[in-house]
Amino acid sequence: MCRYWISEFAIDGIRFDESTGFYDPDRHGDRGLPKLIARLRRWLPSVGRPNFPLILEHEWNYSSIDVVNRVDASSCWLDPFRGETRSFLTNRHVRPSIMQLLDSARDFAPGRTPVTYIENHDHESFMINAGNRDEWWRTQPHAIALLTCSGAPMIHNGQEYGERYPMPEDDSHSPPSIDPAVKRVVPRPLLWPQKDDPIGGSLLDLYRRIIRLRTNHPGLTSPNFHPRGWDESRNQLDQDGFGIDEARQLVVYHRWGNAADARLEKFYIASIFPNGRKLSK
Repeated sequence: MCRYWISEFAIDGIRFDESTGFYDPDRHGDRGLPKLIARLRRWLPSVGRPNFPLILEHEWNYSSIDVVNRVDASSCWLDPFRGETRSFLTNRHVRPSIMQLLDSARDFAPGRTPVTYIENHDHESFMINAGNRDEWWRTQPHAIALLTCSGAPMIHNGQEYGERYPMPEDDSHSPPSIDPAVKRVVPRPLLWPQKDDPIGGSLLDLYRRIIRLRTNHPGLTSPNFHPRGWDESRNQLDQDGFGIDEARQLVVYHRWGNAADARLEKFYIASIFPNGRKLSK
């Protein structure tokens, strides 16, 4: 069936939805997910698609990385990036665990990469965690983090201009008027006029600038990160000024990689995560 989709519809990648039900860690490639991916890996070069992405939606924690490496997938949804970021924003407080999020390529085998995101279709809009749309500025350092880290960043429709949609986080909270057959899947039409209001315009400009930066500087897509392996019991910057100062809600990290002309380019990112009222200029 996968071959049919690829040949007939020229799809450009596959995301295996809820792949936990198709994976037995005690079996070594003779069934399920490992066998399917191995067969696709053998077949894809014969149809001129050797770099075809095979992406897992697996566990909602870092254990998915090990599965990617074991079954020879290309990537996985790195859901801690969304879940942890949402918690930071809701609580108005960034914790030392952000350092592992920012080092998003950590533990992936060479040639594999995470899919990173701070919002997706399965959960309420990121702006809900910020508060009202007029608190859009709280989301800025998280957008910068998303687009300056390694991986394939995913931006949900409307995220780039501050769409604010609630969604029940489990089926038991679905409104009585919603058909049980659709559970949490409810319509969320895009409110296009918000793209051009003062808030939407400011956010859209921010996303465009960071995306342009990432496009023009491919070194930002490399897996390189410092400080790697941050001790999460530490809540102050290291002696070189990298890491997290939890009291000041300041995070500093270093990224580097090859530019388009193969020359080395380096990046130093310092972000302050606002935990109170808007900072005045």
